[in-house]
Amino acid sequence: MPRLLVVTAAVAALASPALAVIDNSFITSFKPKGVPYGSQAVFTDTFEVNGVSQTVPFRKLLSVDQKPPYGGTWGIKPTGSSSAKPDFVSLMPHSNGYVYSAQHFEDNAGSLYMSQLVQDPATGELFPTATMPIDFKAVGGTTRPCSGSVTPWNTHLSSEEKTPDGRNNEKISDLLSTVYRGNSSAYSAYRYGHPIEVGVTASGYPRVVAKHYALARLSYEMAYVMPDKKTTYLMSDKDNSPMMMFVADKPEDLTAGNLFTAKLTQTSSANGGAFSIKWLPMGHATKGEIEALVEGGIRFSDMFESTSGSSGSCPAGFSSSNAGDYGFECLKVKPGMEMAASRLESYRYAGVIGGTTELNKMEGVTFHASSNSLFMASSYVRRGMTSSSEYDRGTANDMTLPGNECGCVFRLKVDPKTYIAADFVAEVCGSTSGSCSSRGLANPDNLNLLGNTLLVAEDTSRTPAQLWAYDITSKTLTSMAVVPNGAEATGAYVSEAIGDYVYVTVVAQHPDSERAFTGYWAINVKAHRA
Repeated sequence: MPRLLVVTAAVAALASPALAVIDNSFITSFKPKGVPYGSQAVFTDTFEVNGVSQTVPFRKLLSVDQKPPYGGTWGIKPTGSSSAKPDFVSLMPHSNGYVYSAQHFEDNAGSLYMSQLVQDPATGELFPTATMPIDFKAVGGTTRPCSGSVTPWNTHLSSEEKTPDGRNNEKISDLLSTVYRGNSSAYSAYRYGHPIEVGVTASGYPRVVAKHYALARLSYEMAYVMPDKKTTYLMSDKDNSPMMMFVADKPEDLTAGNLFTAKLTQTSSANGGAFSIKWLPMGHATKGEIEALVEGGIRFSDMFESTSGSSGSCPAGFSSSNAGDYGFECLKVKPGMEMAASRLESYRYAGVIGGTTELNKMEGVTFHASSNSLFMASSYVRRGMTSSSEYDRGTANDMTLPGNECGCVFRLKVDPKTYIAADFVAEVCGSTSGSCSSRGLANPDNLNLLGNTLLVAEDTSRTPAQLWAYDITSKTLTSMAVVPNGAEATGAYVSEAIGDYVYVTVVAQHPDSERAFTGYWAINVKAHRA
């Protein structure tokens, strides 16, 4: 596989010395100046960091169809047309002095691009030198990579938001034509719905580390690895979702471990609700074990018996499930197929064993170390999260919250030794009176943190969408960016300090009247580092 670009003397001269990377714990206060509510395509240019103000322009990094000077065109789909759906963007500094950026394009026939960037040490500005799509043919391609994360060991963890239904081996037509060139006999629905880890070799080669079959198979918004480098929270962007957690056997290795699903007990319905959490085991698996089953052609009928039920009840010997968008089902796991079912039919298996499968569109997740708090976004509080005859049929109806079409961000307290969450409480919600107000959250999506400020990006039909800064101490919201009309505000990401700068990114996906783009603020933190 070729390197990202041929490093000529001219290009080598652009690279910085190996960039120091420092975690952001020295930033205790981060406050952006607000932009006008109801405006569009406006990005703040003033920030206060640890009490000191600085002016920071918002800069575009890459726009769809952009051609960096040393090769590649950013955002071309496997079908050959231009994508309108860039999503998560990571920044990974490298010992060769460059910064590498992996970028998602959320199409059915999905793609990730790896771009090589040069940092100007005086201003923090990032200059793309080359870009190329990462080759995923060895893992069967990828579909709808949505949000993502950067692991504590500096690799990029992608997602696959499309989970074709394994019960009927649901086809993804354009994926077949582009990845398999029409060879439908090679297709398996079970190949999709897994996180994919990518990185850059010591020589500057983009590489696929693994498609992580040992984790659950979900319609992933993202997977997020905690500081112990083992505990990983799995976010599902679907109706009737479970909350899942994976604990790897070894740090920095997601190829083997134990999976858990949450059983929630509601303790309050006020102010967005509160719940206690019990974690139900879903067993151990390895990437090799599950991948062998997929490549061996495993089918739904190999794992489950099924029958009809009525009024949410199943015949003796069968368990009810209402998870994902599959609706009420009566299922029985066949003997010896528990491991396969847990990893390849994770939604259904979570329902069968009694997990709560009533959450709605669980999106971003991020960790605040100083308060041992995990923040999770739910774009809507509706359907299974409320009392709904259709979405609660066959469940335990663990969630009976008042509906909120504008969504909520929840806070989970975690054990600082194990990183396991024990409760689940609404932190901030959108307006519940009529349509979502431009002065409050509207369908929170991606999350990230800098200091005590939670960044909340919106995926909303109320336009224009905004990027919010929520102070978790004062409980106040500030709009720090309003993306162009028609766009989703996504890709809210905060890098560790790279050299003298921390980068805050946001992506404008599918705007009405311009090409989709990703951009950033370069926050100078030199004066604040220890």
